[in-house]
Amino acid sequence: KTGVADGQENPLTNIVSMKFHEVQKYLTLVNYQYHAEMFYVNKDWFEALSEKDQGILRAAAKEMMLMSDEIIAADDAKCFEFLKDKMEITTLTDEQHAAFVKAVQPVYDYYIAKGMFTQEMIDRMREAASR
Repeated sequence: KTGVADGQENPLTNIVSMKFHEVQKYLTLVNYQYHAEMFYVNKDWFEALSEKDQGILRAAAKEMMLMSDEIIAADDAKCFEFLKDKMEITTLTDEQHAAFVKAVQPVYDYYIAKGMFTQEMIDRMREAASR
């Protein structure tokens, strides 16, 4: 009505739980973000543990993170199935995705120049995301 473009960005689980599909016709799956799980403990506390206990904790944390990835993937799949008949969903081609990657390169350059990231860090994140 006003001629203004309107948009939002959220994971599929939020789109379903917040019922955006009731007011939103279109959805583009950009696949630009990865949900990384972090596990934090106090460094002094951790270093006070025996090597055996540190190993047990590391293994349990890794198992928990992998399980979390599986749960998130399953939730996304359920949400996609729910939404596919309620919205027009577009999945980007490799060429379209590459255009997005190219368009945001200045953002990476900005944060590298600010000293917040290094190109090596970005390359490592991209490598991890490609697996």
